[in-house]
Amino acid sequence: VLAVSGSRSPQTRRQIAAAQAAGWAVRPLSPDADAQAEVVALLRAGRSVALSSENAPAFAGHPDVLAAIADAATSVIRGALGAGATRRLIVCGGDTSSRVVRSLGIASLSIAANPGANVVVLRARSDDPSVDGVEVLLKGGQVGDDGLFEAVRGGAR
Repeated sequence: VLAVSGSRSPQTRRQIAAAQAAGWAVRPLSPDADAQAEVVALLRAGRSVALSSENAPAFAGHPDVLAAIADAATSVIRGALGAGATRRLIVCGGDTSSRVVRSLGIASLSIAANPGANVVVLRARSDDPSVDGVEVLLKGGQVGDDGLFEAVRGGAR
């Protein structure tokens, strides 16, 4: 699973910490090509990865932080999907989620799983074969319990 977070909520912080305690690789979200290559390598090695924009130096002082975060998230997602390294995503942050969905060219979403109250994993439909059929959780910052990332990784239905 690849998780990208534009959220700065305390709940998302707890979810990322719980994921890290469960063995996820946690890194700062970065538009840097070397950082994105590391994400693909980790995913190919069987590790789930969570990328957080919180305390990420790449976005400090950017004139449009939200756009920069969404662009970096979309870029790393495209790289991972294009490499065939994952087919399951978590996108944290309401504004980040909506921008990423548009940027990936997702035409529609259908419910694939319901791992918890007010939480659904969606199946994406897209003309882009690397995006079509991908399962994605789009979550606002305060949504889900601390173990949500692990529930998604476990294939919760």
